[in-house]
Amino acid sequence: MGSFCRSVVGVCWILCVSGASGFWVKDPVVYQDQRNRAQSQGVVLERFPVVREMGAATPTNVFLNGDFSAGLAGWSVTGGVSGAGGEAQVTDIGTVDGGLSQLVALAPGSYTIEFDFASGLSSTFAIGTFPDTFFASLYFTDTPGSFDIASGSYDTAIALLDMDYLGIFNPQGVVSPSIKGGDWQHFSASFVNGYGYLAVSFEMADLNGSDADSSGFVDNVILLVPEPSTLVLVMAGVGALGLWQRRRTGA
Repeated sequence: MGSFCRSVVGVCWILCVSGASGFWVKDPVVYQDQRNRAQSQGVVLERFPVVREMGAATPTNVFLNGDFSAGLAGWSVTGGVSGAGGEAQVTDIGTVDGGLSQLVALAPGSYTIEFDFASGLSSTFAIGTFPDTFFASLYFTDTPGSFDIASGSYDTAIALLDMDYLGIFNPQGVVSPSIKGGDWQHFSASFVNGYGYLAVSFEMADLNGSDADSSGFVDNVILLVPEPSTLVLVMAGVGALGLWQRRRTGA
């Protein structure tokens, strides 16, 4: 396909790729701010931890209705999102990009985020456009009353993974086969929280100019506290689970 540059200011990312490979541009100021805030609250930090569980009992999930058994109850939605069949489907239907998020109060400390996901992304894009792209992210804030992803009203963010029709790029964690089978995959990563509130977000960016031709599927969204006696720290091969500024200027 040759090389092209994905640079979508106002959606949530700046990334250049050649073929199917890519990289994010790290914002060290944002990352250091997060570390300083966490340390000031007594959180013990490991640099870029990525954690896998080893046979521990699953703690209570912090997110409400993470398996979408109650449709989209507990979730905030923008654009074309449905929750039928015990799965969430985030689409590019309509004039507003699809978005699915949930904001929860969270104490400072180390956590693990997990979810299952699958692609229904279109491979169609004309010259001068880009492929539709699906994003999974974490957003942090100390002011929940004014929290708003679209307007940039949050303190900082972590990019978890990005995906277009070519597959996953910028995964900041461990991607493995999902127990759901088929084309489903599982994502897991740890992070350090130094804020009062956190939101997980799944967003569809309609970049190819064609309406209603792409979907991203999500299920089994879990936020849990790692148990140190049952964890293995995985450092090699996954890069840095750093903080990435998701800059937005509106839709």
